Amino acid sequence: MMISPYFECGLVEYKEKEENVFDDKRGRHKTDEEVDEVALLKRQLKQKEHELKIAQRLSS
Repeated sequence: MMISPYFECGLVEYKEKEENVFDDKRGRHKTDEEVDEVALLKRQLKQKEHELKIAQRLSS
């Protein structure tokens, strides 16, 4: 059975770093500590806009 060269590269990287390089991180959201300031401000703005919409719906 032949092993894919991409798998071999990942296996070597795994052995060197001793961390799981095969984890699927697609769809994982970054925490507030992991994002830069602009992205954090955009996230906070979006949160406030969402809260405002909810408040408007509740007051109607």
